[in-house]
Amino acid sequence: MARFGTVRSLTAEGLPLAEIRRALRSRGDNEAVVEALERLARTQAEAADVVSDLSARVAALEARLAELERPRPGWFRRPSPRTGKE
Repeated sequence: MARFGTVRSLTAEGLPLAEIRRALRSRGDNEAVVEALERLARTQAEAADVVSDLSARVAALEARLAELERPRPGWFRRPSPRTGKE
């Protein structure tokens, strides 16, 4: 039962079932799984960096948009009906 739990958790982490199966069938040689886990960790770290970069870009774009949407004095104002001036 412990093996099933281990296999399930490793596949949930993104490790291919073929890699897990190969490591479980080998006699004491878990190097394949260690390498696959290291590749997975690198991939997840790279994905986290990309998400962080995209988050920073979105924050910068939102700041620029807020600046553009800020009301500016004198832009698109209708003339005052009393004076005829803005």
